[in-house]
Amino acid sequence: MGWRAKTWQFVVVPEHSNAIVAIFSGLLFIATTVYAVFAGLQWYITREAMQRDQRALVVIRSISTDLDINKAIVHNFVIENTGRTPARNVHAVFRMEILNYTDDPSFDLSNRADVGSARGALVVPNDPITSGISPLSKVPGTELVQGRIMTDDLHKKYIENKIWLAVVFRMSYQDIFGTHHWLDRCQSVFNMEPASLVSSPSGAAACTDYNKTDEN
Repeated sequence: MGWRAKTWQFVVVPEHSNAIVAIFSGLLFIATTVYAVFAGLQWYITREAMQRDQRALVVIRSISTDLDINKAIVHNFVIENTGRTPARNVHAVFRMEILNYTDDPSFDLSNRADVGSARGALVVPNDPITSGISPLSKVPGTELVQGRIMTDDLHKKYIENKIWLAVVFRMSYQDIFGTHHWLDRCQSVFNMEPASLVSSPSGAAACTDYNKTDEN
């Protein structure tokens, strides 16, 4: 009896044929499961890539700092959505400090008396919001606060690199896919003229290290 005949004889035995059917059914189930897993993974990767491409991306950009004598010290900045879809529930807090040249920023945004804030239910792409922040101080004899004025004494210290300014921001928002995002930003402002003779304030490194954003 040849091997083909033996093989057919093996298959036609009911117990053997049932076993073969079970084996093939098991292999088919495994293949279907593996395909479903890979298809699901591919869908997840595609969805994540699409959301990253289409998400809101809100940034804070510093524009300039007004340091004219006898006028309010003001740091001008914009909040801008550089992404492709609107950002929702945007909340930003910011504070400006006048520091000695050897001091670090406090990064303390908990005191409402000297912290500015901005809220936006919806920030659409390519429509920047311009704002400004001043270092605040209490009005003598009251609980009110006002922006600091650039006096002759402060201006002299600034020019001589005895003081510098730190502007600290913290912002959170949500994209249309429901993902929450945040960013921390610090901008240092100091006299850079002449640039060849000026060293950065010691706290400028801490200001740079403060700059972070989520990875969502």
